[in-house]
Amino acid sequence: MSFISSTFLIFLCIVWLCFSLAPTKARAAVLTIASYLFYGSWSVPFLLMILATTTVDYLCSKYIHATQSQTKRRIAVTVAIAVNLLVLGCFKYLNFILGSATAFAQIIHFQTALPPHLAFVLPLGISFYTFEAISYVVDVYRGKTPPAQNFWQYNFYIMYFPHLISGPIIRYSELRDQYSTGIEKPSSERLRKGLELIVLGFAFKVLIADRCGAGVDPVFASPLNAGTLASYLAAAAFRAQLYFDFLGYTHIARGVSLLFNIELPLNFDQPFSATNMSNFWERWHISLGRWIRDYIYRPLGGSRHGLARTLLTIFVVFALAGAWHGAGWTYIAWGVFHGCILVAYYCYTKIRPRLLGAWESKLLDNSLYRNASIFFTYAVGTLGIVLFRAPNIPTAMLVWHNLVNLSVLKAELGQMLITNQFDILFSLALAVFLCLGGEFVTRMYQARFQPLSLAVKIPAAAAACLLCWILNATAAQQFIYFQF
Repeated sequence: MSFISSTFLIFLCIVWLCFSLAPTKARAAVLTIASYLFYGSWSVPFLLMILATTTVDYLCSKYIHATQSQTKRRIAVTVAIAVNLLVLGCFKYLNFILGSATAFAQIIHFQTALPPHLAFVLPLGISFYTFEAISYVVDVYRGKTPPAQNFWQYNFYIMYFPHLISGPIIRYSELRDQYSTGIEKPSSERLRKGLELIVLGFAFKVLIADRCGAGVDPVFASPLNAGTLASYLAAAAFRAQLYFDFLGYTHIARGVSLLFNIELPLNFDQPFSATNMSNFWERWHISLGRWIRDYIYRPLGGSRHGLARTLLTIFVVFALAGAWHGAGWTYIAWGVFHGCILVAYYCYTKIRPRLLGAWESKLLDNSLYRNASIFFTYAVGTLGIVLFRAPNIPTAMLVWHNLVNLSVLKAELGQMLITNQFDILFSLALAVFLCLGGEFVTRMYQARFQPLSLAVKIPAAAAACLLCWILNATAAQQFIYFQF
């Protein structure tokens, strides 16, 4: 049941009506049942699998909290983590491992009885709710949160449908107090904000993200037939497509949740205004970044054990982040790419004070330097996104070759001057502006649109929804992060 389907809108209206009519203490139960129906509409067997793993998580957390033996506590938290990772590994990575082993065996001319792949479907949202389950048992083990009072209280945290499929990845402590003792009806301000986020999310997904995809697929399907400008456009357009697709989902998830008087955390904070890749990862997919920081980076030592250990930890963390996004060498390579960039930037920050001395603060405050840093960060990230989108490493290499083929670029620009056809340049400029112009557009929206009266806002929102419905009816596309 996709967020942008008419089925979901009907489902949402029915659930909200039942939620509004239910007593305060029964509203969490209404939302839990709705969450089962939401996920069960896609797959009942996988719903039962989630119930099985959440049972293990809940029992282990209660045991961790009850026992005083540190050894037994470690065994319990290890069992819970292992069960979740085993399920994730079987469904998400087993075929990748089998395929890679089969390919390697063929290269060395070794006969193997292993099948190249197994026929099963990846459960929706498995990467997201697995990380949430792990954060819960680890936080209970660390003493940062008490275990859920009962199984259904914990089950609500995992199954709550607005964030179930693609996040944000939230902590149990962030959600617990909003529903554990009952859920009040949302205020009129929360209802207004929720509806606004939903409409914006629809617009980001249907009007921007899905439209950007048209210039992306042909290049990555046949890079040998694509020119340099077309490759520039494909990389920039996919950057915008991925961002607005995921931003659209997050806006809808947060908006729907506000209709039920539950607030989900912010997942994006103008990431393309970042002046370096470290800052970018603090603004992009914030909930994943926090999870990686607290449950991988810091436990591995963080920056506490010298330069060499810190650089190795950064590299390993981003390689794992790449693997989390997908079971494929392109995702791992994408993670390694960003790991190398972050390692280089970390080294740069260590030697920069020695190189610049008293000029360092002046340089960092300089607006020209800041704008150049923003564009450079965007360019580096766009180069890396080729790995994320490409179906395999050779395709990514071909697209990269197109991007640096200056002789072809010169010929294409010359042909444009002769024919006066600059469509691809305008499209490229628009794709770049969609990302880099985020802060400007947000300021304009807040200053110009938000102060308007409801008499103007409601028709504008209705027109946007109607346009989304028309476009979505002819070319409906799933959210990209559903595959992760």
